[in-house]
Amino acid sequence: MKNKIEKNINHNNMITILQFIEKYDLDYELVGWYKDNQGKKEICRPSPDKKTKSESEIIKKFKWMADNVNSKFYVAYLINIKNTPFANIDIDENIDLETIHKKYPFSQNTLILEGNTKGFHIIVQNEEFINCKKKIDCLKHFEGDIITDTIMETIDKNVYNSDIVNVSKEQIKNIANFNFDKVIQKDKTEKNETSNQKFLTAIFDGNYEELEEIILNIPNKYSNNYLDWVKIISIFKKYNLYDLAKSFSKKSKDYIEERFENDYNNLTTFCNYNIGTLYYYSKENKTQYEKIINKYKKLKKEKNIKDKLDLAQKEYEKLQEEFNKNHFKIIDKCLYFKEDNSENKIIPFTPDKFQKTYSHLNFEEVDKDENIVKSSFINKYISHNGNPRIYEDINVYPNKDKCPENHYNLWKPFAIENIKDYEEDKKGLEFILNHIKILCNHQVEVYEYVLDFIAHMFLYPEEKAGKFILFISAQGTGKGLFYELLTNMLGNDKVFETAQAERDVFGSFNVGMLNSYLVNLEEINFLSTRGNEGVFKNIVTQKKMNINAKGKDLIEIRSYHRFMGSCNPEDSDIPIKSFEGDRRNLLIKCSNEKKGNSDYFSELLKLVNSKNLQKTFYEYLINRDNIDLFVSRPIPKTEYQKDIQDTCEDYTLQFLKDYIYNSNNYGTKTYKALEIFNKFREFVELNNLNINISNTRFSLKLKSLGFKSITKTRTNKGNIYEINSELLCKELGINDCPLYLVDSDSD
Repeated sequence: MKNKIEKNINHNNMITILQFIEKYDLDYELVGWYKDNQGKKEICRPSPDKKTKSESEIIKKFKWMADNVNSKFYVAYLINIKNTPFANIDIDENIDLETIHKKYPFSQNTLILEGNTKGFHIIVQNEEFINCKKKIDCLKHFEGDIITDTIMETIDKNVYNSDIVNVSKEQIKNIANFNFDKVIQKDKTEKNETSNQKFLTAIFDGNYEELEEIILNIPNKYSNNYLDWVKIISIFKKYNLYDLAKSFSKKSKDYIEERFENDYNNLTTFCNYNIGTLYYYSKENKTQYEKIINKYKKLKKEKNIKDKLDLAQKEYEKLQEEFNKNHFKIIDKCLYFKEDNSENKIIPFTPDKFQKTYSHLNFEEVDKDENIVKSSFINKYISHNGNPRIYEDINVYPNKDKCPENHYNLWKPFAIENIKDYEEDKKGLEFILNHIKILCNHQVEVYEYVLDFIAHMFLYPEEKAGKFILFISAQGTGKGLFYELLTNMLGNDKVFETAQAERDVFGSFNVGMLNSYLVNLEEINFLSTRGNEGVFKNIVTQKKMNINAKGKDLIEIRSYHRFMGSCNPEDSDIPIKSFEGDRRNLLIKCSNEKKGNSDYFSELLKLVNSKNLQKTFYEYLINRDNIDLFVSRPIPKTEYQKDIQDTCEDYTLQFLKDYIYNSNNYGTKTYKALEIFNKFREFVELNNLNINISNTRFSLKLKSLGFKSITKTRTNKGNIYEINSELLCKELGINDCPLYLVDSDSD
């Protein structure tokens, strides 16, 4: 052992035991000790009133006891630390010092000694150790105790390091199951009522049930032999074990109650004997003795294992409690999730990815050989014994009262709801409202509709709006700052901006839609791809959505998403198709009047980031009238959108409108099928339309309109069409009916 300790110690920092005692002004006495026949330590010390500090006197008085059992005799300092801030961390197993330093970093700098037979004594200090109870078998990482009453050190030992470091209560609790309980102060001496003799007292802190069996196993001859009996009774008296003393005495054939009481109170003077002597006597019945020792050794081992397992479980549960704060499992999806509180969103994991991501997390556990080993936290966490935070399913519930108890609610409060204290900013509100009016090109009906759209977004998040507002303007008109204001009010996590909707919104990697609420489409060129227009229409209106997380199964959630967008008119003549009766899209061509006005946009930026303005605007929005009727309200039409609708109108309808405005076609006209088709082809060529359609296809298009003003008759000369211009005008919804049709009515 010395080699193990000395290679880790600076020899220039060594002192003797006596130097240690004198440096810290500690009370001590000399005692002797040896190992008895059972290998237990036997301490030999003078009576309390005859303490000695002479080594030779100790040897002369007690060495013969060690010689009797052929054991080596040692002289040691018994150092009293009870009323000091010192404690001895007593490690009772053979272990190298480097391992101890890893577990107890403070041990590198504090006073340390080799144990009397094995292990180490590590001396530390804390004011809470004064009069504190010692604790046996309490160390978490090693076998050992924390001693706070006395230290016994053989006189020829060296002390390594001369200083004693301060340790915190937390450091002690991290290495031991130790409570800083105080000893109830008692006098160590008691006076007999009939004599002046002093009796040394001690506290038995072993296993009482084991001791009972040990005493019952002591042969009867020792209860019958008075000298042996009085020695044994002295031990009982010393440890205040009256009931055991009486039980043992009753085994004697000469037992008399009155004599027992007298001798117990007055003749128990053999103070130097201790509990070990009782085991010595009991050992004579060897077979039963070994059964008792093995029984309680096994019980102690089982208890130690249980304590270690309990400790390991507590360590796991502590780690699990912390882990569960922002991780959970969804049973129906067979997925794990992490809550990213910094961005108020969640991140999905497959079980395999989850396990790999957290494979670095470990906790201490006990293996089959009682060794403390590192175990994988995540392997246990995902097992049946892991007790993770679990939900049956996951979905969006803006109204939390409608969220089932066993569902995880994806909905998070708006950022603006967390602002409680603010100063109303009426001037700033006027500025913002005017800016929105500019974006709406000063069309009042459109401006009011946009405000209601935003108000509905805050007031009725659980109601799908099914509308799409598109702002069309060149850069520098303030669309971006308007979106930034909404982002600040909703929260970054609730706003999702993308220029690649075909991938990020309804594509194969749309996990960004999982946490979002307002979706801002920065470019809408994706609508030019065949099929995307229909998909996008469904996304805007549908109440469910599949989330595609790369490498994971689909997650179906309720969709309460709101959609807005922006684009540059230079990028496309028709950014999005719109037709008469469009109930989904609002297309707004913004005013460019503030473009290049740096002072204006500096003020706008300041307001966008102002908590006072955000809250003032929010209060204005939620107090608007009739927002509950917003979804059923018709969308206003801008001049720009009407132009788009005209451009996007079905070519058959365009041809018929052109037919109405041709003065040669008033009244009811009859045409062969080929004649009307040739008129259509002339219209296509004249207007440079990119249309290639057959006569048969054109005939089907006319029929599909279902107009009563157009009738088709089969004759032996072919198909004949009759067109009533006046009725056709009404069916096309032409309000400004051409004058020649009116004139023909009056004839």
